[in-house]
Amino acid sequence: MLLQATGATLGTHVAGLYPGLTAGLGNPRDASMLTVLHGLLTRPVTALHVLWLNRLAAWSNLSASGLIGIAWLPVTVPALMVLAEGQLAPSANFSLPGFQQVALYVFVAVGTIGLLAWLARTVAARHPRALSALLAVLALNAVAWSAVWLWAVPVRWLRVAPATATTLRQLAAEIPSGDEVVTQNGILEDFASRRYVYWVSGGRSTVPVRTRQVWFVLAPYEGIQPQSVAEANQDIQRISALPGVRLLAHQNGVWVFRWTAAAHGARRLTIGAPVARRMPAWAIAGTAGQALLSGSSSHWSVAGNGLAGYVVDQAYWRFGSGRYRARVWMQSSGPVHVELWNATTDRLLARVSPDAVRGPAPVALTARLERASTQQLYSGWGPWSTRPDPPPGDELEVRVWSPGGRVRVRVYSVSLTPISAGSS
Repeated sequence: MLLQATGATLGTHVAGLYPGLTAGLGNPRDASMLTVLHGLLTRPVTALHVLWLNRLAAWSNLSASGLIGIAWLPVTVPALMVLAEGQLAPSANFSLPGFQQVALYVFVAVGTIGLLAWLARTVAARHPRALSALLAVLALNAVAWSAVWLWAVPVRWLRVAPATATTLRQLAAEIPSGDEVVTQNGILEDFASRRYVYWVSGGRSTVPVRTRQVWFVLAPYEGIQPQSVAEANQDIQRISALPGVRLLAHQNGVWVFRWTAAAHGARRLTIGAPVARRMPAWAIAGTAGQALLSGSSSHWSVAGNGLAGYVVDQAYWRFGSGRYRARVWMQSSGPVHVELWNATTDRLLARVSPDAVRGPAPVALTARLERASTQQLYSGWGPWSTRPDPPPGDELEVRVWSPGGRVRVRVYSVSLTPISAGSS
C-alpha cells in the first residue's frame, strides 16, 4: 500500500502479469495495484476463471504449511494478499510454489500454530481426541509433502552446476564492487547485491552505463532462464560484437566480457538485435571441438580437436510439430555427419554425411517433427501434487560429428528455421 501511495508500482510488469484484469488499459505502464483491484470489481468472471485454473497451485501453496493457518485472523489478510497476487496471474511463474509465494509459507505456518494454540485452550478439554487427530493429520501431511518433493529439489530448483557456481562465486569476488555488471536472469542472484546490475534477455536492448567498466557475465545453460537456449547463446554473440568489448574468460559454461566506456563517458550501451535463429558455433563447442577466439568475433569458430565425437552440440531450439531446415556454416577436409535430433525424446530426425565441405559453406538438411511429445514434468503424487507448466514443443538439437584424426573441421554458425510449423 505504501508503494502504491508513493507511485512506486508504476512502470512494472503488472499489465503483463494480470492481462485479463488490466485489459483495455491505454498505456500498460500505467497499470498498478488499483488497476488490478478495478479489474476484480469489473471483471469478476475473469478473476474466478483464473482462480479455478490455478486451484491446484493454490492447494500446493497452502497445504504443506498447514492450510488451516490462513484462518488465523492476525495473518489472514496478508496471507490472502500474497495468495491472490500469485493465483490471479495466469503465469505458472507466479502461481506455482516458489519464491513468489515465499511469504505465504511463513504466514500460514505461523497461523497454523496460532490456530492450534487457540484450539488447545478452547476445545482440548471437550474434544481431546479430535484435536490430536487434527495434529496428526497436519504433521503427516507436512511429512508427505517433504517425502514426495524433496528429491526433486536438485532437478527443479537447483539449476546451476556446482562447477559453474564456483566460477560465479569467484567472479563475484574478483569483479570490482563498484563496477556495473550485465548478466542473464538465470545467474542474476550472484550479482544482485551490487549497486549497478542489469540483465539482458534476447532482442535489441539498451542498458544504462553507470561506471567506466561494464562487465558482461553470461551462462546460457545455467539457472532458470526466461529466454530459450538459442536466445541465451545469441546474447553472447551480440555482446561479443560490441565495439571495444574484450573477452576475458570462458570456463564451466560461463562467458565473461568487459567493455570500457570512452573518456567522454557514454551514458547508454545498445546491444544489437541477433541474427534470426542463428547461433554462434564457438559458443557451443562439443567434446571434440575447440573454440577459436582470436581476432574479431566475426571470425570466431570452433574446430575439431582431433578426437572422434561431436564438434558442435547442444544447439537447441524449441518447436512444435512441423517441418524444419537446419543449416550449418562450416568446412571440412573429410567426411562428417550433420545431424538434427529431437533432444526431448533422444531420437535422430535427420542426418547428412558430406565427404568434404569446401567453405565456409552451408550444409543443409530438413526433417519433420510429426508430433511434439509435450515434455512430462514431475507433478507429485495424489493430494501432494501441483500443476506443472511444461514448456511447449520439443527441444530440437543440431549436432556436427567428426571422425577425428586427420579430418580437419571448422564450424562457424548453425541455424534452425521452420518451413511449415504447427504449434511452437
